[in-house]
Amino acid sequence: MLHLHLHTVYSLRDSLVKIDESFIEKLHKIKVSSVAITDHGNISGWVSFNNLCVSNNIKPIFGTEAYVVDEKDTKTRYHVVMLAQNDKGIENIIKLNNKAYIDNFYFLPILYPKDFTKETVEGIIFLSGCIKSIIYLPSFDDIFNIIADNFYLEIMFHNFKEQKKHNLEVINFANQRGLPIVITQDVHYLNKEDHEYHGLLMELSKRNRYEGNTYHMCSWNDVMKMYEDHTYIEKKDLFKIINTTYEVANKCYASLKGVTYDNNS
Repeated sequence: MLHLHLHTVYSLRDSLVKIDESFIEKLHKIKVSSVAITDHGNISGWVSFNNLCVSNNIKPIFGTEAYVVDEKDTKTRYHVVMLAQNDKGIENIIKLNNKAYIDNFYFLPILYPKDFTKETVEGIIFLSGCIKSIIYLPSFDDIFNIIADNFYLEIMFHNFKEQKKHNLEVINFANQRGLPIVITQDVHYLNKEDHEYHGLLMELSKRNRYEGNTYHMCSWNDVMKMYEDHTYIEKKDLFKIINTTYEVANKCYASLKGVTYDNNS
């Protein structure tokens, strides 16, 4: 499977995925030639991720999963994945990340709808995130009007009721607005059997365990097996979704080389 939504240990107290040889071995095992890094609210892993991927002939895709809040409710956080399509996208994700930490920090680095402008979203591809998706943000349309041309909805094949409900809502949303869909798996550990260790990490962090046991770096064969529990999606539509996932990856060609960034902006 081509993973566009993946968390590493830089998603603090949330992921078990280390940026090391075990990561590369897993990518080779599932025959993946490109992969994204989308840690929660930070881009700290970009450099080590880039160095490891490039040295092993894997195309790195640079991103983050940002927290977005409504002006009237700063406690409820909605998620959106941002992927750098090009070097301008790299620059703008860095600026938005800095904005979230320096100007907006409230328990966590957050962004407001007003932070998304025509200038700040240039070069960024947006994915709708997990079941805490940005599409549920009360003021989502304020952001959507800015990012619509580069916005993709996500479905995931996790094995619990709330995920299936969310997938159906995503599909309805896509049909209503004519939006493309990609498939991701919100990776938080390498192998399926690691879910128990991830659960222990959540307990140590005084958080609830994730529902289901499928937040691993799965192969396309794994996806097709999981599809058996998600047959409310027609197979022809699934293949279209898979093709769209590859299209998004192919659109991303950002590099960490030669990026100019004004630290005062």
